[in-house]
Amino acid sequence: MGKPIKDNSVKPLKDDKRLRELYKKLLADHPRNALLLRFGLNTLLRIGDILPMQYSDIFTDRGNFRDYLRLREEKTQKKKVIMLNDVIRKELSEYCEMYALSGSDHIFMNFHDPSRHISRIQAWRILNKHSHLLGIDKFGTHSLRKTAAWRIYDKTKDLALVQKMLNHCSTKETIRYLGLDQALLDKTYQTYTF
Repeated sequence: MGKPIKDNSVKPLKDDKRLRELYKKLLADHPRNALLLRFGLNTLLRIGDILPMQYSDIFTDRGNFRDYLRLREEKTQKKKVIMLNDVIRKELSEYCEMYALSGSDHIFMNFHDPSRHISRIQAWRILNKHSHLLGIDKFGTHSLRKTAAWRIYDKTKDLALVQKMLNHCSTKETIRYLGLDQALLDKTYQTYTF
């Protein structure tokens, strides 16, 4: 499997079919691993913010979803408020019910020690192993965030929206993050003519 890929060398997975294949492969391995992929793709959070998620971060004491997922980003210390969509809510509900999670239980628990969450290295191993089996290169934990950002940009072409969702300070940062390079700009100039 090799060494973990540095975040700046990973790429978004832009092919929906390949993304579905990866999800199915992760699901066949374990529901937690598929949930990790789906949670990352539906929240645009960094892996350092995903892994420590506890049941109580998402659900109330009565087992209802909180109106919003609220957190302070580990890397930037910026506040983040996310409304979880119906797709991730359904999967979270089924998963938490399957494992009877409650209170301070970790969503992405370490099966050897459920009082802890899986490590970044373990999350990378899970994603890298299954993406590698499918022939997907340069896919690591940060690929979740990059893939989600790319998918939103590709559907909306709204750079400011993606910037806001990523909590970036500038559109320049978001352009670099999305990999909107000169080749893409050249292609766009050739495609959109009058």
